[in-house]
Amino acid sequence: MKKLLLVIVSISFAFSGYSDNAANIYNNLGIVKYNAGDYEESLDDFNTSIYIDSSISHHYGNRGIAKLKLNDFKGAMSDFNKAVELNPKSIDTYFNRGTAFYSTSKYKSAINDLDFVIDKDATDKEAYLYRGMAEEKLDMRKAALNDYTKAIEVDHKYKEAYYERGVSLNKDDEFEDAIDDFNRAIKYEYKEAKVFEESGLAKLGAGNYFGALKAFDKAIAEDNESAESYYQRGVAKYNVHKDTEACHDWTKAKALGHPLAKKTIDKYCSKHKKKK
Repeated sequence: MKKLLLVIVSISFAFSGYSDNAANIYNNLGIVKYNAGDYEESLDDFNTSIYIDSSISHHYGNRGIAKLKLNDFKGAMSDFNKAVELNPKSIDTYFNRGTAFYSTSKYKSAINDLDFVIDKDATDKEAYLYRGMAEEKLDMRKAALNDYTKAIEVDHKYKEAYYERGVSLNKDDEFEDAIDDFNRAIKYEYKEAKVFEESGLAKLGAGNYFGALKAFDKAIAEDNESAESYYQRGVAKYNVHKDTEACHDWTKAKALGHPLAKKTIDKYCSKHKKKK
C-alpha cells in the first residue's frame, strides 16, 4: 500500500491561510495515528481535516486508506473516487483505489487503475505486483507472469514478486522454476508460512520428497494450525515410506478441517489402526 501523503505545515500560520493549514495539521495528526495503528482515531482526524477544507484531494485518499484498514470498503471507495475527482492525475490515489478494487474482487477495475499508474510510472513495482495478482485471478496467467517479472526487474530483491511468480509457476507445473523463485523469496527474508508451504508443494511436484519434508517442517514451525501443511507433509512422508508418521500428520490435518484428510486416512492408514 502506498504511504499516506504527508503535508508538512508550519504551526504558526496567517489568518488568511488558517483553513488550509488547520486541515493539513489534522491530516498530519491522522497520519501519525495511522502509523501507530490507531485507525479509528486517525479516521476522526481525517474527518476533521475534510470538514475544515473539503477541497484537498489527498486528504480523501488518506481517509480512504484508513477506512480500508477498518474494512469499510464502500466508504473507502467513495473517498478514492472523490480524490480522483479533485485530482485526476494522482498516481497514489489510482494505486490505492486499484488495490481496494482488488480487495473487493473487482479485478478488471483494479487492472484499469493500475494500468494508469504504470503508464505514468513504469518503475512502480507495487503496481506491477498488484496488477499481476489481479490478472492471476482472471486466469490471465501469461500477463501475470510478465508483470511479476517486470516488478523483479525494477527491484531484484522484491520478495513478494518472487513469491507470487512462484505460486503462478506452481499452477503451471513449472516446479523447478517455482522452487527457484521461492528460494529467492526466502533469501530476501520472506519467511512466512505460506512461502515454505508453496515451496513444499513445488518440491512434491518435482518428486523431491525429502526437500518437501523440510519445507513443510518450516511452514508448520511458522504456523502450526495450517491443515494444508500437515496434510502435504503427510504426503511427503508417505512417499519416503514413513507411513506411520504420515498417518499422524493426516490425523492432525483432519482435526484442523482439511477436506481430504479423512478419505486419505481411510485409504492409507487402516493397517496402522490398533486391532481390537
